[in-house]
Amino acid sequence: MLPMPIYFLFVYALLKNYLNPEEPVNSIVLKFAVFLLMAYTILAYSYSWLILIVHQN
Repeated sequence: MLPMPIYFLFVYALLKNYLNPEEPVNSIVLKFAVFLLMAYTILAYSYSWLILIVHQN
């Protein structure tokens, strides 16, 4: 499961980006949130696959 602050950061950046698109800082926050989300998802999936492979042997 993703930690809640990353979810909140993602939703906050999305909302700020749609409500105030002229500020360039929000796009940076949005990209950072998307990067965190993707990195954590890849980490979680690889970790779960590793556990599955180890437990099958």
